[in-house]
Amino acid sequence: MEEEILDVFIKRIEQEVITDEKMTAIPLAYLLTRNIPDSLKHFFDQEVELWIREEEEKFTSNDRFDYDMPEVRMLIDQIFDRLKQNATFSLTKFRQLLERAIKLEMNYVIEPHRTLTQFLFKDNTRVSTMEVYDTLKYFFRYDYYKKAISDYFNMKYLREVTQDQFKDLINQIDKKAFDENPLETTLKTVKTIMEFLGEVVEKEVNTLAVSTLYTALKDRNLDDYAQLAKRVMEETDIQEMNFEEIEKLLRDEIMPGVKEAEIKEPTEVIGYDKIENIEESKPEVALEDIELQESIEVEAEEEVEEEEE
Repeated sequence: MEEEILDVFIKRIEQEVITDEKMTAIPLAYLLTRNIPDSLKHFFDQEVELWIREEEEKFTSNDRFDYDMPEVRMLIDQIFDRLKQNATFSLTKFRQLLERAIKLEMNYVIEPHRTLTQFLFKDNTRVSTMEVYDTLKYFFRYDYYKKAISDYFNMKYLREVTQDQFKDLINQIDKKAFDENPLETTLKTVKTIMEFLGEVVEKEVNTLAVSTLYTALKDRNLDDYAQLAKRVMEETDIQEMNFEEIEKLLRDEIMPGVKEAEIKEPTEVIGYDKIENIEESKPEVALEDIELQESIEVEAEEEVEEEEE
């Protein structure tokens, strides 16, 4: 189902952007004026920002000249502003980036922990916090992750982070975000996923594949809720659940398909229309007592230094 949704979404965006069969390139400035989701505009904008950073590194990486002089810095910024205004994607590059952007956004909305970690670290076990800041700019939703991660790095004066530390940090951020009211926060997350899918198909979506629900809950370490979704997959033939069914399942463990007459005390549900999405509620995350363990690599390096002494 997700692949079908992706294909439909990609075709719709291409039709909106490629308005003339003779087009061979897509200017960024033009792309930003089209009627496409802000998250996609944001992705392409960040891609050009990456190009600019790469170009800048080419001539600021040597020490022949002082590129930090205020007058020079101002001129460099002006040059790159002008270059960005005229940035253009070839048609092939546009299509490649479009597919990548949509897949990344969908994966991130459903599995933010896994997606952030894989996209950030790739084959590395350690990255600089500056790389984390730059990577977070690609993502449009779940602003509370970006804010909490950035604030934590600043608070702890971290310059780099290992993959294990990053995973631990995201887990602790979500634990704090969900702890105060786990059910309601989970339902807000479910609504956010449904709204994203609705944006893709251009109509309201009030159902979610049970497998997608399970994946989303498991990724966020909401294990008790994930087990309930797993029960639905294993004990029934139901493939999709609407918001009310999901709420009843998570609130009172009422399996979908159970008749109201069989329920001793029917659940009073909040409902899709009355609950905020996770973006509107903006979860507050207390960072003061979050501590990350030292990486094994760091400890090993310290031991080697002690032995040498």
